[in-house]
Amino acid sequence: MAQLSTEERSIEQEMWFINSGCNNHMTGREDWFSFIDSSFSDIVKLGNNYALKVHGKGTIKLVINEVIHIVIDVFYVPELKKSA
Repeated sequence: MAQLSTEERSIEQEMWFINSGCNNHMTGREDWFSFIDSSFSDIVKLGNNYALKVHGKGTIKLVINEVIHIVIDVFYVPELKKSA
């Protein structure tokens, strides 16, 4: 079995809200991205009608039950407190 990097272990210990029906996966943790396009910008509207600015879009590796999953097109939203 492959060893997990320090970054992958720290992501493993954080809680994510995975929803296959959501429009966009988002995180406020720029350090989790293995690739990020910082030129991408957008606005996302949360369930409470609060709008947040997107500062990039990229790829994140998640470790779930010791299996690495690649999530693409994740929005980087610095103001976001929980990853979804």
